[in-house]
Amino acid sequence: MQKVCTTSSYVASVVFKNEDLLKKLNAIIHPVVMQDTERWVSEKSGSAYVIKEAAIMNKAGDRNNLDFVIVVEAPAKLRIKRIL
Repeated sequence: MQKVCTTSSYVASVVFKNEDLLKKLNAIIHPVVMQDTERWVSEKSGSAYVIKEAAIMNKAGDRNNLDFVIVVEAPAKLRIKRIL
């Protein structure tokens, strides 16, 4: 049986194991994600508050532009189950 390589499995098997490639990929993706997030937040400017999920919040550094951070935690077994 031939193994099918999806884009995500390729990234996981090649890019995430190579720090230089990962930096290049992040340099492409993070600015686009930040721009899209800023556009989305500006569309919500009339709202009393805006809640956004930020799984890579620490990676974005000071560019998060957040007033407050709410952390939601779950037991390790439950997190693993959700990932699988």
